[in-house]
Amino acid sequence: MTWQVFHTTPNPTGQELDDNLSALARMGAYPCVVSGTNNAIVLTLADATAPPNNAYQNYTDYAFIVGSTSSSTVTIKVGALAQLSAYKDTSAGPVVLASGELVQNCLCIATYDSTLNANAGGFHVRVVGAVNSPINPSQIQIASGATMTRFLTGQFTVAYTVMPANLTQDVVVALTGAQVGDFVQVGLPAAVTAGLMFNGRVPATGSITLRAANITAASIAAFSLTGVHLGVIGGTP
Repeated sequence: MTWQVFHTTPNPTGQELDDNLSALARMGAYPCVVSGTNNAIVLTLADATAPPNNAYQNYTDYAFIVGSTSSSTVTIKVGALAQLSAYKDTSAGPVVLASGELVQNCLCIATYDSTLNANAGGFHVRVVGAVNSPINPSQIQIASGATMTRFLTGQFTVAYTVMPANLTQDVVVALTGAQVGDFVQVGLPAAVTAGLMFNGRVPATGSITLRAANITAASIAAFSLTGVHLGVIGGTP
């Protein structure tokens, strides 16, 4: 389909105008209504009077709200067109979806690419606003270091009793998924009593010990901290 320049075209036709409108529609995203299942998605153009979409065209975007979170590989079809596989873009290139990448109620954009699936065609998909969705693949490797397999966080209120000079005191909090040997990062609130130092460790599965150390020569009165942010990172070397 060729874009028609009307001011240089003698006797333009209505079909040429329709072709221009179809080409213009493909420059944006077609808004779609979702049906089918969470892993076999069927899209219908939301506006029945929209320019016709009789064939997949490279780089055409289809926008829709995810009906249900995906749980395996995913296929997408638009109207009566072919059912094609959905891919996520990674640093190693496009990879078929595995599970959980399409998150319920999030906006998804599917872009057609005829070169995917050994030139059989498919869709690059990206979810907008999936802030709390799991990251896939499940392993992240930075440079040549260890492979990170866990990244967990939580906020806690912790309370300590009177702490004599040059002593430490431990408080244990629960964080599901934490494992012995995980790296613990401590985020403290803005106001903390001077002379205290904090560090965290995982003494047993599912718990974090937050140790406070009084490094002064005087006793520190009992205190509590609200909004302590603890994060753990785990992986394999």
